[in-house]
Amino acid sequence: MFILTTNIACLWITDAEIDAKVGQDQADACFVCDTASTQDSADTASPDSGSGDTDTDTDSDTDVDSDTDTDSDTAGDTGIDTGASFVDYVTVYGSTMVAIPAGTFCMGCGKGDPDGAYIDHEVTLTHGFWIAQSETTSAEWAAWTSAAGNPNTAPSAYGGSGLPVEQVNWYETAQYANALSTAEGITPCYLASGSDLAPAYLSDPYSCPGYRLPTEAEWEYAARAGEDTEYAGSDDASSVAWTSGTEQAECSLVPNAWRLCDMSGNVWEWVNDWYEDDYYNLSPINDPSGPTSSEILSRSDRGGSAEYNVLGATVAHRDSNLPSARSRGLGFRLVRSDL
Repeated sequence: MFILTTNIACLWITDAEIDAKVGQDQADACFVCDTASTQDSADTASPDSGSGDTDTDTDSDTDVDSDTDTDSDTAGDTGIDTGASFVDYVTVYGSTMVAIPAGTFCMGCGKGDPDGAYIDHEVTLTHGFWIAQSETTSAEWAAWTSAAGNPNTAPSAYGGSGLPVEQVNWYETAQYANALSTAEGITPCYLASGSDLAPAYLSDPYSCPGYRLPTEAEWEYAARAGEDTEYAGSDDASSVAWTSGTEQAECSLVPNAWRLCDMSGNVWEWVNDWYEDDYYNLSPINDPSGPTSSEILSRSDRGGSAEYNVLGATVAHRDSNLPSARSRGLGFRLVRSDL
């Protein structure tokens, strides 16, 4: 299996070193990020040129170039190979799913946590996965509601089929994921009511073959795309994130290094996890799936929105909402494990 180790390493340091680094007291020694780590030298995928798509590395892996999209948006073939050994595809509802390799990264760290608000910790995702290139659009949502006999139900404060769907609660996103799984003949991940994961996947959402919301770890790993940037794809929010304004059509700004659009800004994105402030103190290294419950009865969401300031758009920023909330500027994108 191809395992990607990003260019950010997590190192243990002392309380005194923490104080010197971030200028504030913290109770326990924790991880900080360095930029000196490596990619697995035994199996490293080289970037392609974007023209001939010829892999020039000499490793023995079976990576297939996934640059198959032919759309005209700004997130077309950027010449970046994510290193995944499986390929992109388009769902029956019209969403492009981008293949992301398994890998190790530093979560809650670096430029993406400019205020030093989170405990930096190493995370390994042992399975590759597909993630939607863009946030679920009103058109994709309408494809589901129309198939379910409820046409023209595509909530968006600004209208337009190419805009992200918003004002949908966590349960509704789970039902959408189930419907897409069923439409493609894949086992759904959630209860029929969408009120939680099916019992078989409660302890391990990664093992579900169907569509689901990303875990917080998957979301941040995909947003960072192997880079140490403040926002998903850049240190300049204006080039990659719609903030402090109104939401815009999908992929109308520069994507990140893995061709994912709007991971920063545009609309907040529901993720699968329950929310706890201190979860990073307890999070396992391998495949963290979030706490089993939430003291504030909330699910996590990520990425910021066009109606919020740039702080919410940083790749490490965490937020939460009651799962029943249909908030303006709150949408989602789906993932699917490569099993």
